[in-house]
Amino acid sequence: MIGETKRIIVFCTGPLFVVMLNPQIIYGTGEYESEEECPSLEGKRKVKRYAFIVVTWQDTEMKQRTGKLYGYSAKLVQHAIDHCNGILV
Repeated sequence: MIGETKRIIVFCTGPLFVVMLNPQIIYGTGEYESEEECPSLEGKRKVKRYAFIVVTWQDTEMKQRTGKLYGYSAKLVQHAIDHCNGILV
């Protein structure tokens, strides 16, 4: 999306900014259908998302991390990981 083959996600959860390098979803549950918009494309698209996910990534010091996300944070990270994988929603 930025012309580089880097897999980086940065998002805010409460007062914290989370930087994920090479994020991967290793588990998801509570699948549901959603409609999402993205500045990359016009209009809404139907997608399947998980209500709860477990993600692994490296932090800015390249330490392996694992986190559990649910609700809006889970949806946001799934959308961003789609972008990292070349999928536009």
